Amino acid sequence: GAGWMMLPGDSELIAMLERDGHSRDALAILEQGYANGDRRYRTLHQMLALYEYQGDATKARTILEEMVSERPYDPALRERLVNFYQAVGDGTARLAALKAQIETRYKESACREYVALLRLDGHNDDELAGLQFCRQHGYRRPDDLARLAVLLAATGDTVQASATLRSIDDVKR
Repeated sequence: GAGWMMLPGDSELIAMLERDGHSRDALAILEQGYANGDRRYRTLHQMLALYEYQGDATKARTILEEMVSERPYDPALRERLVNFYQAVGDGTARLAALKAQIETRYKESACREYVALLRLDGHNDDELAGLQFCRQHGYRRPDDLARLAVLLAATGDTVQASATLRSIDDVKR
């Protein structure tokens, strides 16, 4: 009985296999647990790391999206999702993930990246909507606010454009 109690559990076995370079065996154990309904965060995190290590982007994407759906207010996890989409080259999903990241928790760098991607697409209407969205969440970068004012003036909304330019003067003094 004492010998049986000293045998390593699944978590310890997986850690030993990873440490010894047997990542496929560790992944097989994790996948078996996942198939049996194990959806613990630790399991998902280990599976994600192993899928990324092996270069299986499809499975890594599925696991990462599941992790984000389980923890939608985790800013680090959302940022990891954005970086993952950038790495695999999925621009549309990256834009959606950036927008969700900003909605969850405002971060100036995320807004800057979001607006820059919209600007690169070359659609002024989307860029205008993105700038207004970020501004509503607290984005106050003067260069982008000036761009917002130009886009508003181009649509004929000169009152809003001048108000935006005045807000830049208030920020910059």
